Amino acid sequence: MLHFIFLLLSMLAVRNVPSAFCYGKVVKLMILVIDRHSYEMPPEAVTKILKMAKSYIPKGIYAVEDDGYVELKNETFDTAEELRDAIVRYRMKGWRVHCNL
Repeated sequence: MLHFIFLLLSMLAVRNVPSAFCYGKVVKLMILVIDRHSYEMPPEAVTKILKMAKSYIPKGIYAVEDDGYVELKNETFDTAEELRDAIVRYRMKGWRVHCNL
């Protein structure tokens, strides 16, 4: 049994995705970065935080996401053209952009 646990842990380490054991299940965790502080939490909690952050940024980028990593931003723009340019820059770097137009 102990050998199985070490094998499972080594497989999780190779995937490079944070995980946790919860009630006998392996739960995938996401890393959320807020102002240089990082937190590991389930995707459902990150989704709730993104919904809350969306209400605080009327015209701008409130988060960027990439493969289990979410970084909250507070970037507001005066014009829609500036916002679109910033979105294009993030997408070219491979980020998924959460924004309000």
